[in-house]
Amino acid sequence: MPEKTASGDAQGRLAGDGAADAVTSTESVPVAPGGAPPPVQTEIGIRVAAAPAAVQRDRQRQVMVAVAAAIAIWFLFQVREILPPFIVAGLLAALLDPTVRHMEKSGRSRLYSVLVLYVFFIAMFGVVIVSVGPRVMEEVQDVSKNSQVYYQHVENTANRFLKKNARLLSMAGVKENRLDALVSQRSGPVKHQIDEALGALTGFLSNAASKAIWLIIIPIATFFLLRDYPTIRARAIGLFPTESQPRLDAMSRQIVDVFIAYLRGLVKLCIVYGIASYFVFLVLGLNYALFMAIMAGLFYTIPYIGPFLTAAVVGVVAYSMDAHTALLFWHVPANSMPYAITVIVIQIAVNQVFDQVVFPRIVGESVGLHPVVTIFALMAGATMFSVWGMLLAVPVAASIQIIVAYSFPRVSQPPPEYLLAEPEPLPDTAPAQ
Repeated sequence: MPEKTASGDAQGRLAGDGAADAVTSTESVPVAPGGAPPPVQTEIGIRVAAAPAAVQRDRQRQVMVAVAAAIAIWFLFQVREILPPFIVAGLLAALLDPTVRHMEKSGRSRLYSVLVLYVFFIAMFGVVIVSVGPRVMEEVQDVSKNSQVYYQHVENTANRFLKKNARLLSMAGVKENRLDALVSQRSGPVKHQIDEALGALTGFLSNAASKAIWLIIIPIATFFLLRDYPTIRARAIGLFPTESQPRLDAMSRQIVDVFIAYLRGLVKLCIVYGIASYFVFLVLGLNYALFMAIMAGLFYTIPYIGPFLTAAVVGVVAYSMDAHTALLFWHVPANSMPYAITVIVIQIAVNQVFDQVVFPRIVGESVGLHPVVTIFALMAGATMFSVWGMLLAVPVAASIQIIVAYSFPRVSQPPPEYLLAEPEPLPDTAPAQ
């Protein structure tokens, strides 16, 4: 019997299916004794066999990453009380990384650059503590010692006003003749909200003062995170599928840039605001000008509530002062209400200048949020996480905006022109008379 070949039969079958060009070999293959030709290896067969295995591996990897992420989130939630110093250290490492990378370009190692940066900041901190620290502590002790006197001055003035205008106030429904009775009976929900805000701020400051160990943990953690920041970041992105890594790399860099720009801008703004407030307080002749300026700079980080607290505190201090000279020529008597009002108004004016002019130029342009979104983010942050939420609400909202823009590109695209155009008037369809 003549020897049969499987080449022609196999090519005929593949040609009938439109896939004859996928055969890898055209040699004649003898028919096996049983009559069935051996299988012909093709590129299509290799790809079809390899594709399910690759898909299966990707799915297994995604499941493992999801399970590991869920376990990590659960663990971090259990130890959430100790997370803040490490979060602060991570933010500082991201904030300082561009400076370290810039120093590396000059040929220095990363460890050397980090050490130089640390020495610089330690020296600056030491200079500030030595030059400003003693005076600030003296003013703080003086304020603490006289705080009860300041409150008594305000209370006595309010009581005299209520008694002097009792008849006029009674016509408006105000019958209380003492400040404490008026506050407790007439404040309503406004007092409740103010008490909650002040309570949250007091708790925040008390907790911050009690976390002295953070002053040790944060610098140490920042040092090691900053030293290994590129490696940590690369390994974190490497956990995701290969095809997603370039997109995640670009998105994470943009989010980090937003945080860095916001934090740098906020630090600059608070320093400038404190310096401006210090010179204003000096010209006004206000007591504790340095301490009040530092307090104003710190409070400015808390939107809405911070400037209100600053104005209230400087007003109380201004009213409680003895006779002195303000604005180089104004002889102010003791417990002067016009002087206190003047100080409050000037401080509010300075705050408005910074809010409307300086803040948008230094901070606002770095995040790219709509003003309504910014206000909503601040209120949501305050509702969910109190003072910390308000401090980080803006960069977190900007980060969410970046993630949404990468996930849904059409969100960041300009709307169609026809939707922005004026609508054409509807045709008159009324029947003719």
